Amino acid sequence: MDSLSQLRDIHLPKAISIWPPAPGWWFLVIIIALIICGAVIWWRKYQRRNHARKQALACVQMLENRYQNKDVDGIIMELSMLLRRVSLAYFPRDQVAGLQGAAWLQFLDDVGGTHEFAHGRGRVFIDEPYRNQTTVELTPLFQLVRQWLNALKINSRHRAA
Repeated sequence: MDSLSQLRDIHLPKAISIWPPAPGWWFLVIIIALIICGAVIWWRKYQRRNHARKQALACVQMLENRYQNKDVDGIIMELSMLLRRVSLAYFPRDQVAGLQGAAWLQFLDDVGGTHEFAHGRGRVFIDEPYRNQTTVELTPLFQLVRQWLNALKINSRHRAA
């Protein structure tokens, strides 16, 4: 019985501390931080692009109001410049900036999912801006530009860089 007298009480191990966390928790915190940063960057980019589209729609409305008030000087040129600025906001500069003439109209058709620029009422953007007096009915052109801007919201997800 001598060996039983040498036994000691059970000693529990120290309690596990909260700090420092295990490597898996560090990894999880880093992943969550990266997801949050990515979401913030994506949201800002989305808001900036969507803001450009909304501003462009407001500009189209302003130009249409000018047209309704019989102030038609330069409206086609301003619509063309508006389309160019919005395209530069959504697409890489090297893809858009050098386009002119039929290539520009084809780009607008590709983005807008239409054939109205190259083969329809959008052809006025080629030579009509340089005339002193316009004889074109602009109401369908305003509708076409609005349609293009609204299609841009959908189509640019896959094209924009």
